[in-house]
Amino acid sequence: MGGLLMKQKRNLDKLVYKDCKKAMNPALMIYAINSILSGGLTVYTASILGKFTDAVFNLDFSYGISNFLKLAIIIGVNIFVLPISSMIAELSMFRNALRHDRLVYGRFLDKTYESIMKIDAGEVQYHLEQDATDFRCYWVDLWVKFLSIPLTLLYLLYNALQISCLFTVIVFAISSIKLTIPMVIKKIQAKYDKQVREYKTSVRVYETEITKKPHIIKLYGLANCLIKRLDDLYNQYYKTVISKNIKYSTIADCILSFLDTFCILVILFIGATMVSNESITTGTVAAMVGYFSVFNNVFSNMDYIIRKIPILSNLSNRMVVLYDDAEKQSGIEIQKMSTIKADNLSFSYDNKNVITHLNFSINNGEKTVIIGKNGSGKSTLIKLLCGLLKGYRGSLKINGYEFSELSIEKWREQIAYVEQDPYLFEGSVKENILLGNFDATEEIAIKIMDQLGIGYLTDKVISINKKELSGGEKQRVAIARALLKNTDLLILDEPSNNLDKDSITWLRDFVSKSDKTIIYITHDRNIMGFSSAIKL
Repeated sequence: MGGLLMKQKRNLDKLVYKDCKKAMNPALMIYAINSILSGGLTVYTASILGKFTDAVFNLDFSYGISNFLKLAIIIGVNIFVLPISSMIAELSMFRNALRHDRLVYGRFLDKTYESIMKIDAGEVQYHLEQDATDFRCYWVDLWVKFLSIPLTLLYLLYNALQISCLFTVIVFAISSIKLTIPMVIKKIQAKYDKQVREYKTSVRVYETEITKKPHIIKLYGLANCLIKRLDDLYNQYYKTVISKNIKYSTIADCILSFLDTFCILVILFIGATMVSNESITTGTVAAMVGYFSVFNNVFSNMDYIIRKIPILSNLSNRMVVLYDDAEKQSGIEIQKMSTIKADNLSFSYDNKNVITHLNFSINNGEKTVIIGKNGSGKSTLIKLLCGLLKGYRGSLKINGYEFSELSIEKWREQIAYVEQDPYLFEGSVKENILLGNFDATEEIAIKIMDQLGIGYLTDKVISINKKELSGGEKQRVAIARALLKNTDLLILDEPSNNLDKDSITWLRDFVSKSDKTIIYITHDRNIMGFSSAIKL
């Protein structure tokens, strides 16, 4: 069992990397080319600068002018070409980052309803926004460095060894020794980075909890208490992590700056000694100082790769929660619903029976009412019919096929659902209705709105607080959206809630005249006009 879980975990981990690779490969190649070009120019600049220095010291004006012109060209490339290349890389990065976000959000929406409901909303938001962003940035950065390091190092060694093998070995050794201390420092810093990430997650989750139900907080007078707890969390976050991290980073930066300066002074001292012995020229020293910075950068990038791979792996593990428990996409595809039949259908939450031995049959074109008091299992039954819940007992068949055999995605395409408190997205009413069918024209949407008596709401804009429409208007908008989907099966969940008498009359008239298969959920046992009833 443990081996199977590990295999599933590895497969999900591969999916995280696969999505990032699929989205970011174009940006990766542009960034890698830009990085290789930049590193090569830095090495070439140091080489030309060394030759120019020797020409000046030797009063070789023709050679000096030749190398000066090369320097001018390099400066021009650095001023004009590299910024344009960087801009193209940034644009590509942004465009492909949006593709990656789309893939990650798609993976999250592919999860089963049950697994989605088990995850805290604040945690999900942090994974989607922060972890996904960090993962692709690290992934691109690591691969760019991995691809550019060998070429830059080979070109660097080729140029350095040509002017002085001994001095090259000395500079290489100093660079290696210099990097041992930063590696120790950065290893300690990685510990603080992990703590920062963990605290960020905790803070984000708590902030989300506060923003989810502000009316409940106000109703029970919890504002001061929760703000006090949030303040304590902020203080703990600052004292435990941020303050120490900033102090440590400052000390580390001072040590690293000192090491850089000290190493350059050592190189200059050794170089001056070798110049005095006529082992090398002054230009060689100037070139080697430039090569030192490139050596330093190459080794730093190697250290970066070593340090960041575990972080990348950790981010991948965190993102797996967005990928696991994906709904089954394959299965029998229902093109048109003819019958829905349940035999001894039962379902339970946490060993508590909600639906017990339920039997019913619904034929195409019939209007069926599901009646029951609050908590009787009406919503649970609808979630089963929509494929949101699994693990039922007994039998639930569509067109004679067991529900577990179906392609859930394709089955949902046959359903139009209107919840009891319809959710409307930000944007115009017309845009909300068109969400029901991307292929529908605005003319058809407007026609349906006119039929439902809400044509006057076409360009009405719904803001974040969503208070612009009455309960009856929202209900009609939701029904219009469902009708635009143009399915044979329409599910109405407590549609009369929050409706005035005129709207209720309109709704009953609409149901009676419709030629669709309608499942109507209500707690009103006096409701009439339906061909069959399922009592819970």
